[in-house]
Amino acid sequence: YGGTLAVLNAIHWVESRSWDGRYALVVATDISVYAPGPARPTSGAGAVALLIGPDAPLVLEPELNSTHMRHAYDFYKPSGPFPSVDGPLSVYSYLLALDACFGRFKQKWEVSRKRALHLTDDVDFYAFHAPYNKLVMKAHARLLYLDAFDNNNNKHGSTSSSTNDNNSSSINPVLAACSDQSNPTTPIIRMQRDISSHHHP
Repeated sequence: YGGTLAVLNAIHWVESRSWDGRYALVVATDISVYAPGPARPTSGAGAVALLIGPDAPLVLEPELNSTHMRHAYDFYKPSGPFPSVDGPLSVYSYLLALDACFGRFKQKWEVSRKRALHLTDDVDFYAFHAPYNKLVMKAHARLLYLDAFDNNNNKHGSTSSSTNDNNSSSINPVLAACSDQSNPTTPIIRMQRDISSHHHP
């Protein structure tokens, strides 16, 4: 989260009375190396440098930012060069965070725009954490499910939140199949891939 926080701090500095006209340069790096085994292919390293200032080609809206934190030992480094990883718990925690952040973002967006958010109409691009492609498909399909669930509830006068799945049976069954955040079975993954490809080929 350090790189994200640096970007937000730089934006707030440029927007503040303390800004002296200079650009802010944010450099974020990360490295991940796993012990030999099934997680090793997801190892990698990356770096990005962002120049932040006025009149930028990419406009950021920090007031719509949402954050989620959870106490979970899905990934940590107790000792040695390699982290200790609980893969299923890590995926589950990621999708829980996706649920929470999307719900808060949706509320802020709708207050700001004074209308309902519809992902298929209002969003052109998505950027996900991508250690492997199936997680991206699961995350994208999950967002479409949450959006459909909310829109279905709003149509029938319900005030349920984005993360409440109690009435998922009333939605398109293909979207409802994505309500299980941790289900790794091939049919579910295939549904999620098809949903993602249909909306954003």
